[in-house]
Amino acid sequence: MIAFRIHMLRVRDILAAKGNTIYTIEKTKKIDDALSYMVKNKLSSCLAVNKDGTIAGVFTARDFLRFMDRVGKENHAGKSSAFNKTVSDLMTSKDKMIYCSPSDSSRRCREIMCQLRIRNMPVIEDGEVHGILTMKDIADYRFSVT
Repeated sequence: MIAFRIHMLRVRDILAAKGNTIYTIEKTKKIDDALSYMVKNKLSSCLAVNKDGTIAGVFTARDFLRFMDRVGKENHAGKSSAFNKTVSDLMTSKDKMIYCSPSDSSRRCREIMCQLRIRNMPVIEDGEVHGILTMKDIADYRFSVT
């Protein structure tokens, strides 16, 4: 019988293949600027940071869409004022943020992301940011190695 050692795919493997660019935006930036930055860089999320560069939370395209849906139901005119909001008004704050570490298995991260219905998970270890893992990253990596 031939025994195969199965390599458990770790988040660090995906980040290494993806590249280590970490996209951040100051939490005081207007939503309009944040969305332009995300579109320009083809991002679905970015880390929101304080002026000193420490993590304040994560801002996603979904945060914006949820806000637009909520204000649209309350007051249609409120949608135009959404662009005057800041990232900190809409982001998921650090204390509510779900994150993983580079040594976590991609399978476990995918399970958590599916259960919580999130598409983006910051990768942090010992206070150091390593990147953001997305469902697309996991899928792309799996298809590239098969």
